[in-house]
Amino acid sequence: LLTTNFKLNTLVEQRVKFLAVEINQNIYPAISDKYLDFPVATAKVVNLTGEKIEVKPVILISKLNTDKFQSPVVTLQPYDTTDVKYYTTIPESYNAVNPELTYASFYLMSLTDEYDDEFQKPLLVNGINAWDGIVNNLRYFIKRDLDFSVRYSKEILSQHKNQLDTVINATSDFYKAKIIFNALIKNLTYTSDPRASAEYVQFPKQTIELKGGDCDDLSVCYSSLLESIGIETAIIDYKSNNNLRHVNIIFNTKLSPRQAGLVTENDSKYFIRKNESGEDEIWIPIETTSLSDFETAWSIAVSYTHLTLPTSDLV
Repeated sequence: LLTTNFKLNTLVEQRVKFLAVEINQNIYPAISDKYLDFPVATAKVVNLTGEKIEVKPVILISKLNTDKFQSPVVTLQPYDTTDVKYYTTIPESYNAVNPELTYASFYLMSLTDEYDDEFQKPLLVNGINAWDGIVNNLRYFIKRDLDFSVRYSKEILSQHKNQLDTVINATSDFYKAKIIFNALIKNLTYTSDPRASAEYVQFPKQTIELKGGDCDDLSVCYSSLLESIGIETAIIDYKSNNNLRHVNIIFNTKLSPRQAGLVTENDSKYFIRKNESGEDEIWIPIETTSLSDFETAWSIAVSYTHLTLPTSDLV
């Protein structure tokens, strides 16, 4: 009897409880850093005590995480109900190709390492090449293979060292972008995305190894090659009323408007954007799917971009 009473008296009283959990978004593993800023789920929880308490939210996603991830501590007033946000991380080693329907385990912890409450809910983890359709998130695909991209770009440029040594220093980025594009497109073909049910984007290394891709793949690949050697790029997203979309890229020559004549006499072939210091710089659009040559890709992008830029997004 004495032993039984002792065990009963040491049970920890539940201090906080789940009322509901809402999944905010499915998981796109390639967009890894996003889930540190935007919560995967939001739980509504209640403080069951008459005291102010601090609650540690913890999440574990099956088939994705090997360790539990703690989100920021939340303070609850006596008998108060509040929203608790759950964030997570994506392991760099995750490389599953196919989507998996799994589940997330949510925990609430207050006084001790024991959990006050637990909740499970289904969650879809997409394949590694899945894209959520938000153009700004293509930057994760661009950055994915930067080590590969820098080697690839430098190999191309090393073969044109004599040519680059003869150009005006201010136009160096322009001619590097031109040389890389002309070398890249020689072995590429345009292929539409076969996965009509979901957005699928190849990483730069995959595009080069597969020798082709659609507008997303080709734009990501070319952008990655430029970014890897310090040439700033942005993605232009074109949207139409029938939900068709297209992307291409625009890159920074670092030339001022006064220097534009060094690369073109046609002021309709470039755009002016301000840098972080507020100075105007020349940006040039490129239609990567043209797969012809730099000058043609530039001309096509100019005509298309000037026609649709008011309804397009520059990211």
